[in-house]
Amino acid sequence: TPLSIYEHTQKCKPGTYLVIKSPTDIKEVCYWSLYDKAIDGLKNPLQSSFEKNMTSLEAILDTAISSRMVADVPLGCFLSGGIDSSLVAALMQKHSLKPIQTFSIGFDHKHFNEAPYAKAIATHLGTDHHEHIFKPQEALDLMTKIPEWFDEPFADSSALPTFLVSKMARQKVTVALSGDGGDEFFAGYNRYLFAGKHWEKLKNIPAPLKVIFKHILQSLSPKQLDALATILHKRIRPNHFGEKVMKFIPLLEAESTQDLYRHCVSLPHRHSFLKESNAPSPSFAFDHKMTNINAIEAMQIYDALFYMMDDVLVKVDRASMATSLEAREPLLDHRLIEFSFKLPMSQKMSGSQGKMPLRHILHKYVPKALFERPKAGFAIPVADWLKTDLRDMAEECFSTHALSQTPELHTTHIQAEWYAFKKGQTHLAHHLWALLIYQLWARG
Repeated sequence: TPLSIYEHTQKCKPGTYLVIKSPTDIKEVCYWSLYDKAIDGLKNPLQSSFEKNMTSLEAILDTAISSRMVADVPLGCFLSGGIDSSLVAALMQKHSLKPIQTFSIGFDHKHFNEAPYAKAIATHLGTDHHEHIFKPQEALDLMTKIPEWFDEPFADSSALPTFLVSKMARQKVTVALSGDGGDEFFAGYNRYLFAGKHWEKLKNIPAPLKVIFKHILQSLSPKQLDALATILHKRIRPNHFGEKVMKFIPLLEAESTQDLYRHCVSLPHRHSFLKESNAPSPSFAFDHKMTNINAIEAMQIYDALFYMMDDVLVKVDRASMATSLEAREPLLDHRLIEFSFKLPMSQKMSGSQGKMPLRHILHKYVPKALFERPKAGFAIPVADWLKTDLRDMAEECFSTHALSQTPELHTTHIQAEWYAFKKGQTHLAHHLWALLIYQLWARG
């Protein structure tokens, strides 16, 4: 935002509206700026104790959630079993005289299935819980719908389970509350932990040593790295360790906070899939000068201005509205966002954990044993499905004939990537998913 994939077509920026007096007299008016509020909060941090700030935060959360429960139609809550959605569900149940309706998606794949966690929390809270197990065949049936829902190529694979959980919820309710925003505003992403713990050290490593380290890591496959990770205790063992290491390798080349962030949220690849273009590289999220703030704070702002706006919220809004379900976002209440940037980082993160405020409040309603576990995210088993149920579709989309219909793409590079994936380089799955989505969109 504001760019779109279509020439001469732009999107209205968040926190703005347009005053159109004539085709040549169009004025953009900003009524609320997240960047300005963030910088103001960081410059004027709260001086109160953690306990006092948590009391204030819970009051804001209560207001944000109860106000979004006002409806003359049935409403419920998405529940993944993670901290954010569990907190929203807990506070909704607190404000409800009867069991609220909660909805979750599961998978027939143990590394991706968080449905049992959601069910355990729903049972503890006493909600009326509903669960759907997402099957690969459903993905095949829905793939061609993605361009219709999003109008542009949208390669976040979690759009599919988001659609399915919305479809399931719509059978029972008309409005559903979601837990998006907790990671961005309360420092929950692993990249923040990396920036806080390792970025300053990494910057000071001599370049030749970085090159050696990079070559060592690149010599190992994701499967080999996953095998090495088994020496760690299950409680601290990261999910999808091999894939995460593959994503870490480009971070060794980062020279600035902007570089670090770009690498964290981008898919690393060896070759360009897009032929040369005169189009400028979009950098709107980086136009603001991040001076006198640390790497974590800068990345939080980048996430709010880029990842959340152009990925998370697009996904939830389009996927839910495709089922005629209204999704509401209490954790994006402007009062909550403004308060979050005033909280000192020492009250958001502790050791290897982020989101300390949300954990603290959730613990009042849910035992820690039900939500303290490694962060998983809302992902689907893309690699497994591309090797099985989606393989025929991918083979067809990456054929020479199909790729000839999109001359802007490098046929040779794409087919080489597909071949490498089939030979075992499963960390390429998300590149191929993005290309598959682009091919489906280009067909109209």
